[in-house]
Amino acid sequence: MIVGVGIDIVNVARIDRAIRTWGERFLHRVFSLDELNFAFSQARPALHLAGRFAAKEAVLKGLGTGLSAGMSWRNVEVLRDPSGRPSVRLTGPVRDRSVARGVAFVHISLSHDREYAVAQAVLEGISAGGGGLRT
Repeated sequence: MIVGVGIDIVNVARIDRAIRTWGERFLHRVFSLDELNFAFSQARPALHLAGRFAAKEAVLKGLGTGLSAGMSWRNVEVLRDPSGRPSVRLTGPVRDRSVARGVAFVHISLSHDREYAVAQAVLEGISAGGGGLRT
């Protein structure tokens, strides 16, 4: 059962400007150390950070909360499995809200080109028989 769907698109230049303008303050407010380490290991860090920013927004939209009720960018962490497939780890109020809404799994898809990054999140609900949030 689908509990929520979110999508977001981000202009890569906007993230690049935020990095140049706000530097570490912006980076550490929005991204985890693992997200930063991955992005800065790539040729175009802003491209990969834009994708992660879009993914965070997509998850929050899927929950129907945005950044309200104590939600934080860092409560949604975008990870990669060994094959490169993206996944998310939810913590704090975002995880609490997900559990309360019956979310069992968050499917995430990211894409980008030179100018834009886009992400879609599908929040899957707990099926009959129960289960908990898998992140």
